[in-house]
Amino acid sequence: MLALIDPFAHPKTRSWKLEGVNEDCCSWEGVECNEDTGHMIGLDLSSSCLYGSILPWSPTAAFYALFNFKGLILLITTSTSPRCRLSRLTYLNLSNSLFSGNIPSKFSDLSKLTSLDLSYNSRLHLRSLKDLVQNLTGLKDLRLRVTFNEDLAGSLPEFYFSSPLKILWLWDTAFSGKLPASIGNLDSLKELYIGVGNFWGSTPPSIVNFPWLQLQILDLRFNKLQALPQIPPPATTVYLVANNMIQEQIPSQICSLSSLYSIDLSNNKFRGILPDCLRNFSSSLSILNLRGNIFHGVIPQLCAKGSIIKMTDLSQNQFTGILPRSLSNCGMLEILNLGSNQLKDVFPSWLGTLPELSVLILRHNGFHGVVGSPTTMFEAPKLHILDLSATKFTGKLPFKYFRNWKFVKDDTNNFTQMRAFRLIPLAGFSCMNITLTQW
Repeated sequence: MLALIDPFAHPKTRSWKLEGVNEDCCSWEGVECNEDTGHMIGLDLSSSCLYGSILPWSPTAAFYALFNFKGLILLITTSTSPRCRLSRLTYLNLSNSLFSGNIPSKFSDLSKLTSLDLSYNSRLHLRSLKDLVQNLTGLKDLRLRVTFNEDLAGSLPEFYFSSPLKILWLWDTAFSGKLPASIGNLDSLKELYIGVGNFWGSTPPSIVNFPWLQLQILDLRFNKLQALPQIPPPATTVYLVANNMIQEQIPSQICSLSSLYSIDLSNNKFRGILPDCLRNFSSSLSILNLRGNIFHGVIPQLCAKGSIIKMTDLSQNQFTGILPRSLSNCGMLEILNLGSNQLKDVFPSWLGTLPELSVLILRHNGFHGVVGSPTTMFEAPKLHILDLSATKFTGKLPFKYFRNWKFVKDDTNNFTQMRAFRLIPLAGFSCMNITLTQW
């Protein structure tokens, strides 16, 4: 391997100073050596301003560095030093660099490699993803995210073999087409990231078959998928399918998942009513994003006592009725977006008891009446954004609360008695957009 570095570009290179060719590589930052044998087992050169080509090397090659007038040059070459031989590498990270050319087939000689990260190398070419996975028989973690090149394109290859691969990250590559059913043969997968691609059609049933019982993170965002498996993998904690073309209801089997942390179904065409079981996730769910779908009916009770949810976005749907009072149990809630629905309720002063609430969006709904009430307290001590646009609120805004808020938006409402309020200085406001329709 030959790579040029600006030695002043990244602090990692400052420790790479040599007195001779056989300087101990274990003293360099980014190099990990086995405590018992002293052999190099890990090499992390990420974000080190590397560039140049990765050239073929011998399995018994070693790694050293020297300075010349161009800066720091890294070489993988023959050496008598047994400590720095690449054949014992288990971890290699070359991400966030400017490598160019083909990934040499000699990568397959790194038989002990369990983790390989080549992400963010837009000029680096991979001849065969299948061969890379199949030949590196011990590989458990492969990351090729945001690698825009012609070789990471076309259909995802068939995987007619078992593999210990646990993490496969192909996020933002140029792969397209249908997901192959043989992807289910990667039966040890725990994390699968294939978002920002051009995959279409339905996800194969093999995704939820028995071999994938261990799958915890499924990221299929920003594709053209039209259908999902009816039964998500049972160990799923992160379920991200936003920005697809999915036209179905939330599968009732989702209620069987017991450890969901994040659900993002936004910007699809999901329809139907929300299952009541969403409340059962209160102790594990932190993010619920259903924005931009066709859900209808009343919003179910979302939070039981002790809920840890921090963000709920139900905007741009067709929800009706009033807000579920169980939202007052969401003691850790920071963001609540209910905009662009058909909700009809009075101002939810009872949400003011939520100590972490910073964003409350009620815009484009049928909310009515006064903002706040003489019999209730709407303190909301951390509120930064309150959006009341295109609602039917009337009356006088409670300025004593506004003093603590850093951003308020109120547009196209029917507020009255605003003259005195307008004269009061509101320190700390970053933006205020008010249209007064009555004086």
